Amino acid sequence: MDDPRNIFYNNRMEQPKTEGQEQKTTTNTQGVDVKKLQQLADKYTKEGENKLVSDIISNVIAQKANGTLSNEQLLAFYKRVTPFMNADQRARLDGLMQELLKV
Repeated sequence: MDDPRNIFYNNRMEQPKTEGQEQKTTTNTQGVDVKKLQQLADKYTKEGENKLVSDIISNVIAQKANGTLSNEQLLAFYKRVTPFMNADQRARLDGLMQELLKV
C-alpha cells in the first residue's frame, strides 16, 4: 500500500495516531501528505498525463470493486479540486469524471 497512486485510499484507511506514536509523514493543516504529493507530481511529470489518467482509472475500478470508493466520494473530491483549476484542466477532469462515474 506504499504506492503513491493510492494516496487518497491510504488517507481514508490510516488509523489515527495516538499520543505516543511518531508521525512519519509531513502533512499540512488539511492532513495532506506533502511529500507524497511531491512524489506523485515528480512521477507523472516524467510519465505523462496519459499514464496518470490510466492509473487513476485502474485505481478507481479496483477501489469501487472492493467497496472502498463510491460515486459520492468521487463527486466530493471533484467539488474540492475544481475551484483550483483553470478552464482547460476543469474540462479534462469533467471528461474523466464522466468515465469514472460509469465504472
